[in-house]
Amino acid sequence: MNSVHRQSNIELLRIILMMGIIAHHFVVNSGLLGLMSPSIENTNDVFLWIWGMWGKIGINCFVLITGFFMCQSKFTWKKFLKLVCEVEFYKILIYVIFISFGRETISMERLFFLLSPIIDFRAEFISGFLVMFLLIPFMNILIRNLSRIQHLSLIGLSLLFFTIWDQFPGVVVPMGYPIWFCVIYIMGAYLRLYPLQNGFARALFDSKYSAGLMLTLSVGSVFAMLLLHQIGLTTWWPHKWVVDCNAPLAVPTSIAFFNFFRRLDIKPNKWINMISASTFGVFLIHTSSDAMRMFLWGDVCKCTEWYYSPWLPLYAVLVICGVFIICTFIDQLRMRYLEKPFLEKGVSRYINN
Repeated sequence: MNSVHRQSNIELLRIILMMGIIAHHFVVNSGLLGLMSPSIENTNDVFLWIWGMWGKIGINCFVLITGFFMCQSKFTWKKFLKLVCEVEFYKILIYVIFISFGRETISMERLFFLLSPIIDFRAEFISGFLVMFLLIPFMNILIRNLSRIQHLSLIGLSLLFFTIWDQFPGVVVPMGYPIWFCVIYIMGAYLRLYPLQNGFARALFDSKYSAGLMLTLSVGSVFAMLLLHQIGLTTWWPHKWVVDCNAPLAVPTSIAFFNFFRRLDIKPNKWINMISASTFGVFLIHTSSDAMRMFLWGDVCKCTEWYYSPWLPLYAVLVICGVFIICTFIDQLRMRYLEKPFLEKGVSRYINN
C-alpha cells in the first residue's frame, strides 16, 4: 500500500510502539536487569523499571492493529512472502557481517536458524507472528460466522483462562505466542466490527481519558510493587502486571492505547507513513540474533557502564532515538533498492502467473 493511503494516526502509533519496544530491550537485553534492584532508593532503578515496561504492551498493540485491519482484508501469499523475505534478508545479512568480523560461528544449528523464519513458537515474536499470519484466513472464517455475543464470549473465555486464571499461585497455563496472538487478533477484529456498548467498557477502553487512565494504572502498578518490596511485603517482580503479553494490565492498556490513536484525528502525513513502514524492519535489525544484542547493547551502547550515572535517563533517550533512526535508515534503503524492484515486480509477477 502506498504510504499516502495509510492512516497516519495508526502509523504514528506504530512508531511510538516500536520506540517502547526498543526501550524495553535497552533494559532486558543489555545486562542492566542483572544490576537493577526492586527498590525505590536508587532513582536509576525506578527509571529503568518504568523505561523497560512497554515491550509486551507494544507487541499486543501491533497484533491488535493486524486484527483490526486484516479481519476484513484478504490474506495473500504475496503479503506473507514479503514478511518472510524481510525476516530472512536481515537474518542472513547480519549473520554474514558478523561472521566476517568473527562474532558468529558456522554450524549446522546456526545455518538451520538462519534459513528457517519460524524457530521458537513459545517465546520468539517473529515465529509467533508468522504462524498467526498463516492462520488469518481460518480466523476470518470463524469471525464471519460468529454472532456478536459469541465473539465476545470467545474473548471473555480466552481472557479468563490466559489472563485471569494464569495469575493464581500454582496455576500453569501453557501458552505460546501463536495462541496469544490469535486471541489478540480476535480482539482487534471485535473492535473493528462492533462498537463498545457497555458504559463501563467505553470509559475504560474507548474514552478520551482511557489511555491516560490505563497508563497511570500500569505505571502505578510498578511503583506499588517497588513500595511493597521496600517494606518486605512481596517478592513479586515489579513488572508483574505488565511483564507478559497476557498480563492483567498489559491487555487493557494495549486496547486503550489502540483505541485512543485510532480515534485521533491526524491528516495524512507522508513522513509519518514513510517512517512507520520501517518499524518491522527496525525490530528485525536490532533483535536479529544474540550476537547482535551483545554487539548493540554491550559493545556499542555500553548500557551497564551508565547504570550509576545521573545522566542515565538522558542517555537512554538518546540511545533509543539513535537505534530507531539508524535502523529506519537501513530499512528505507532495503525497501527502495530491494523490495520495490524485486518483490513488487519480480515476485508479484511470478505469483500472479
